[in-house]
Amino acid sequence: MQLFKKTLNSKLVACALLFLCAFLLLSPQKDFDLSFYEKRSSQLLDFKGQMLAFNLDESGRLKLKTQSEDVDPLYLKLLILTEDERFFNHPGVDLIAIVRAFSSNLIRGQRISGASTLAMQVSRMLNPKARNLKAKINEALTALSLTSTLGRNNLLDLYLTIAPMGGYLHGVKAASLRYFGHEPSTLSPAEAALLVALPRSPEKIRPDIKENLKRAKFYRDEILIKAYRHGLIKKDVLEGSLKTPLPTTLKPLEQNAYHLGHFIFANAPKEHIQEKEFYAFVDLNLQLNLAREALFFAKDHPQSELSIIVIDDKSHSVQAYVGSSNYKKVQEDLTQAIRSPGSTLKPFAYAQAFDLNLAHPKSILNDRQISINSYLPQNFDRTFKGELTLAEALVNSLNIPALEILKRLGPQNFYDKLNTNHQRLYLPKGATPSLPIILGGVGVKPYDLAVLFSALNLDGKLIEPKLFCLDREKKRCLTALFKESSTQNFLSPQSARATFNILKNTARPQGFLTQTQISYKTGTSHNFKDALAAGSFKNLTAAVWTGRRDGKSNHHYTGLSLAAPLLFKTLNLASSSNFEKEELKPTLALSPEAPFSLKYLNLSLNEHYLGLNPTELIEFIYPQEGETVFVAQGGDLEIKVQGKRPPFSLIYQGQIIATSQDGYLRLKNAQEGFYEFAIMDKYGFKRKLNLRIISSI
Repeated sequence: MQLFKKTLNSKLVACALLFLCAFLLLSPQKDFDLSFYEKRSSQLLDFKGQMLAFNLDESGRLKLKTQSEDVDPLYLKLLILTEDERFFNHPGVDLIAIVRAFSSNLIRGQRISGASTLAMQVSRMLNPKARNLKAKINEALTALSLTSTLGRNNLLDLYLTIAPMGGYLHGVKAASLRYFGHEPSTLSPAEAALLVALPRSPEKIRPDIKENLKRAKFYRDEILIKAYRHGLIKKDVLEGSLKTPLPTTLKPLEQNAYHLGHFIFANAPKEHIQEKEFYAFVDLNLQLNLAREALFFAKDHPQSELSIIVIDDKSHSVQAYVGSSNYKKVQEDLTQAIRSPGSTLKPFAYAQAFDLNLAHPKSILNDRQISINSYLPQNFDRTFKGELTLAEALVNSLNIPALEILKRLGPQNFYDKLNTNHQRLYLPKGATPSLPIILGGVGVKPYDLAVLFSALNLDGKLIEPKLFCLDREKKRCLTALFKESSTQNFLSPQSARATFNILKNTARPQGFLTQTQISYKTGTSHNFKDALAAGSFKNLTAAVWTGRRDGKSNHHYTGLSLAAPLLFKTLNLASSSNFEKEELKPTLALSPEAPFSLKYLNLSLNEHYLGLNPTELIEFIYPQEGETVFVAQGGDLEIKVQGKRPPFSLIYQGQIIATSQDGYLRLKNAQEGFYEFAIMDKYGFKRKLNLRIISSI
């Protein structure tokens, strides 16, 4: 009688299974939703596949796209062996496994084995639901649809990307980086076995939780033993792997090009950001070396910050992108911050003047004190050089010649020229270009400064460098403007070459006196807020900005003392190559002597060309120029000025000793004597104030 019942049960089971199989194969396939996969983390990678930056998905998961070729082959073999032996043979549902599992579970009276394929697991991961018969059937139907629509290889890539690995980790790449500290392409047998086991019950197997260690070791070892029995690993490998300790903490995950990656993630248009994987031209060795230099810089200058951009002018691509001294502390991308350029725009005014035959490098101009309605523009060192050539004026970064050159160009023309096709110079709302822009009275991004200087190295061609690509084959590459690279004939080859050669004579920073081939320019903004250096060597162009993020004075630090050494270190660390330039005819700016008409340039600066109204100039309320002032012994001298361009600064012996927004300035502990002060406004314009202080009458 029992034998009859057992036989009857077996027949009923067989019939039920045949009906289920027919139902699955003949039912219309289910639609599937890939949004869980599509809303994965974004990655920035180099062209070798090394990750440079990433973000979490919108739900806070680290879910990194992983493909079969990214993973160690042993992992894939273990996964197929233990999770879905007939993966490459069934249509998404393994009918043999279903029959076997159903029979075993019925005979034993409990669940002994399952029949879930990788396709069914992916279906469940994409659309998790309660575990019941209806959900299982929907899961199977979706698995059939996934397999027929995507194909097995794409289905496997889905699994490798979204499989839960414990906590916020999804996918083999994310798990390998956090548990083992390396890419999944080099997994050991013990590591591969653990990653195969984790998705079965990620929160109960993840080894970074102490209570899970025994369970994690059990499941890992079970897979290793099965691998040995099927000839995937040898006995000595098995024995060594069984003894391998489990990872008990998550490894740190560095973002070596954090600012570049997050600039792309945050700003890429919708049609590009859905790509999720971006490829950068970054030279990882250079990027790491510059990041190390940035940390040294931060240690020596705790109040200062920096940014560094390096462009390869041969491939027209960005080779290094450092947005701050330490991305873990400062996430703001300072390569894209609008800062004052100081004097770094002067070369472009000179080059444009050479282009338009308004001046020549050998033109002679008298650098002398001029007075414009009581305004006395001065050079940085507060001295004047007398007669000298424009080439010498540019090398010495003199202000009077630069103002004269810009006056001849016209501030609006200069402003428009640098902004052709893309805004690079920024003025306050409602402001119009005036002569102060050549002295730093304008905003510019350090990134754009690097692009401008690369035009000098490229003999006047302004080429927007490629910042990243949307594919590993470099077929779809975009600039920081999220457009394809474009070329603009910015300057004539002769004018650009002449300016480039002049800048080779710029004073070298301390410690780099022998490096004479670097063509560069420094800049220091008003009140020492920004110190910059930009220039080229061989095929490379770089720009360095240093200063304080809050815009306060970084007093005493100049472009030459702080930014230039970093620029020279950057160009020395980078792998440069010979950059052959064509020989140009010595016409225009390259002619050895200035034409007669341009031999001498007369100063023609006046109030109109400075773009100032008399009411905008600094006015002394008290005391007045040349006045004798009584101050009690050891007391404070109070000065009141007014004007429309605050803040105002009180300068004595080249140092700013007081700054005020409302025009009230104070010299503390004033002593008897004769004093020569300078009062400076927001844009660096100064008026002299000579006083005599007495303490007794």
